[in-house]
Amino acid sequence: MVCLLDGPGGVGKSTLAVRAAHDAADRFPDGLLYADLRGADPGSPPLETADALRLLLSALGLPRQDIPRDPPRAAAVYRERLRGRKVLVLLDNALDSAQVRDLLPTEAGSAALVTGRTVLTGLGGAHHLHIGTLAPAESIALVRTVAPGSAERGSREEWEELAALCGHLPLALRILAHRMASRPQWRVADWNAVLRDERSRMDELTAPDVDLRASLTVTIDQLAAGADPAGRLAAAMFPLLGAATVRSYSPDSAAAVTGCTPREAAHALERLTDAQLTTSPRPGTYTLHDLVRAAAARQASRLPEPRTNGRVADLARWYLGSMYRVNEPLAVPECFRSRSREGIARFPQGRSFTDGEEALRWADDAVDDVVLLAAQLSDPRYDTGDELAGKPLSSFAPESIWALDTYFGRRLSWHAQQRLCDLALTVGRRRGDVFARAVALGMTGKSLGQQGEGLRGAKLLEEAVELYRSLGEPLQAVRQLHNIVPCLGSAGKLTEAVDVAGQALAEAESLGFEEIRVSIVNNLARCHLLLGGLETAHRLLTGNYAATAHLPYEHTKAAGVLAEYHLARKEFEEAAHWARRSLEHAAEQPFDPYTVAEQRMSLAAAWRGLGREERARAEETAARAILEDFDHRERTRRRAHGTGGGGR
Repeated sequence: MVCLLDGPGGVGKSTLAVRAAHDAADRFPDGLLYADLRGADPGSPPLETADALRLLLSALGLPRQDIPRDPPRAAAVYRERLRGRKVLVLLDNALDSAQVRDLLPTEAGSAALVTGRTVLTGLGGAHHLHIGTLAPAESIALVRTVAPGSAERGSREEWEELAALCGHLPLALRILAHRMASRPQWRVADWNAVLRDERSRMDELTAPDVDLRASLTVTIDQLAAGADPAGRLAAAMFPLLGAATVRSYSPDSAAAVTGCTPREAAHALERLTDAQLTTSPRPGTYTLHDLVRAAAARQASRLPEPRTNGRVADLARWYLGSMYRVNEPLAVPECFRSRSREGIARFPQGRSFTDGEEALRWADDAVDDVVLLAAQLSDPRYDTGDELAGKPLSSFAPESIWALDTYFGRRLSWHAQQRLCDLALTVGRRRGDVFARAVALGMTGKSLGQQGEGLRGAKLLEEAVELYRSLGEPLQAVRQLHNIVPCLGSAGKLTEAVDVAGQALAEAESLGFEEIRVSIVNNLARCHLLLGGLETAHRLLTGNYAATAHLPYEHTKAAGVLAEYHLARKEFEEAAHWARRSLEHAAEQPFDPYTVAEQRMSLAAAWRGLGREERARAEETAARAILEDFDHRERTRRRAHGTGGGGR
């Protein structure tokens, strides 16, 4: 069964579909699948069917590396995964029938809900449901529900007039109701007078087809005409908030894109929130609904292009300054510390952080908007200029990857990282920017190795090595060479991994790159351990553990591999000792989830070897929880595909 819901923007299609899906959940014991197809998102392109298939297959539990890249094969695997299952598939914001055809379940007992702004035709056997505006009584009930205690503020006639002025459109009614709730002294007649004064709003709201953008524009006009300075600033800010494709703002980032002070921006954002033009999911965070953002973008397009480009450049510089500052409170090698200092010097604007967790949480929230902004600035029209410390705005993607290198290493936000790398590679190839290509290939290769595609990753890393060498960047060349080692190791090419590690080690020692040398030794020792060379591994590890005391990440890794060594020798007391020590080191700073999970599994194996089954199961449970949390974050990011985001 397929049900297609269509109707104008803001009429409540998605809300209705989600509510219906939850109400019908017990009829679909194998779960609910959701995909936002972004057909109504002005700031991002519609989701390709192939990407939607990957998202849904991931939600069905298929590992990323097992998802076919060929769309027909992915569609076939998707149908196979659904075979015998009873699931409800919710496809939100569809662009057209072609986008959803391969996503619809065909199994008996399964169903699909599809929402879109246009009528989706050509899907045989589907049930069509047009979602219209509310009846007068329903409109009034909605406002009174959202604004409790407001029923006594006006007569029936006044309420009916209010509903009519809002076009009986749910989103417009909710906007007004929230404002009423924040102004309990105002009567319905007062609201009617405000709305009635705006001739354009009156015209749009009484038209047969409601234009939500027009109604939002009138709300901005009301703020501009008011006596409140913050309201007037909010009206002036609104178009500039649409100049960039980001979906959320903080007072600092809004100040960067509008040119006012953070304090002024905070007051203005509060006024926009009062008017329900933005929402505030938590203090200091303001998000724009896609329709509101569309209205802002439409107004921004009417401003002089040099002005909007200048404001977007300011926002890009603010983000880069903030991203480089993420590294400041983290324990990182000196080469990363130098990179951070150099980046901050080039981009002095930005947010500062007091500790590592705060910095990484900010990056967690910011990374989707960084990707959206990078996508906007990767357009060829941004290839000229020197807005980014002497580079054009299209350099934002490779610069962001460079700034977020440590973040991606700690959080493993693979989806966002890959999207940035793809953009950087596109820009680099188009502009002949060898550095951008090297950064993108290196980061992609390392990420592929982490995700189980070691041979593909090694190939890209080899390209990055050659590009960095052509640029005269021996430090980065050795880093990429070093990253090939775990890629080959994960692919079972251990002998080759040892050879590459030896080459990287010789280069690092000859160039005096001590921080990379100790990291190479950790990976080399693990390769020897897996090859059965226990004594060689132990010799390398014991010396390296002492040498890495000033490098917390490598210190932790050395302790973890020592635990593996003692497990291999069935020396379970020693293995437990080193696994606990590794976990203690990891607890001293933010650490990537896979490494911590590995350490807990090593400790579980040690406890089991000692006959302490209950403690072993507890560690395994903790390890699984870490990985499940990571997988959930990645699935959520893929499902949202850039939607939402926290304050900046």
